[in-house]
Amino acid sequence: MGRQPTIDENAVLDAAEVLVREQGVAALTLARVAARSGISKGGLQYRFAGKRDLLRAMLARAFDRLDAAVANEVASLPEGSGHMAKGYVAGMLGPRGAHLRPDAALLAAAFAEPDVLAEFAPRYAHTLADFAADSDSPLDATIALLATDGLWLLEVLGLRPLDDRTRDRVVQHLGSMIDRG
Repeated sequence: MGRQPTIDENAVLDAAEVLVREQGVAALTLARVAARSGISKGGLQYRFAGKRDLLRAMLARAFDRLDAAVANEVASLPEGSGHMAKGYVAGMLGPRGAHLRPDAALLAAAFAEPDVLAEFAPRYAHTLADFAADSDSPLDATIALLATDGLWLLEVLGLRPLDDRTRDRVVQHLGSMIDRG
């Protein structure tokens, strides 16, 4: 009986992300990812049955990283109303989480497979509900979180609609919204 192949999943996901970033969504094929990862296509298929499974893993890792950045920010804040939502704003828009942001190429790949992206909708809805429930002003917290995600997405896409000073003021205002109540 032969040895089971050892595949470094993170190295494969890194290679897939770079491939999409450099060559676009159409380049995300198992053959190209395998070649870039230095493994056989069969070895890659041992871990990822198809492109959709690979994309699902790429998205899960990106969202896990974002969740970890948010959790770190939440843990750094004093307990109290809205501390989870404030941690979300800081984790998504603060400098410590910036390097964990997925880039536009990954999101473009996700949009190419909308049903895969839709699998993450319950996760997002759960996050919004939990953080709003943690606030004395659930509506303001929800609006702040949605605004956070809008700004975050614009920045991921490479659009920077705000100068640094205005952006800082907006982030501060989002925290103030959460404090209302």
